[in-house]
Amino acid sequence: MQIQLTPSLILTDERAECRYGIPVLVNRQHDTTAYGPADVFQAYPSWGFQPAAHSVVRAFKSHRPCPYTEEEIAAVRNYLAQWPQGPQL
Repeated sequence: MQIQLTPSLILTDERAECRYGIPVLVNRQHDTTAYGPADVFQAYPSWGFQPAAHSVVRAFKSHRPCPYTEEEIAAVRNYLAQWPQGPQL
């Protein structure tokens, strides 16, 4: 599954870095590195450096009404749950 959060940010479980079906975040704009929720990176210059979980929540909440299926929302929640101290949906 690939979940398009922004034009360059996707959550995907189609990478070798995925475990147990939990997706990783990929920023296709700059590189193809897979990020876990606590990994710090810069999604866009205007967003600054922040943990990937913050970027996922920001991108997810920017879509109104919510265009995601229940399965996609569950995958986003599974991704974020890997870092219990981080932001959640």
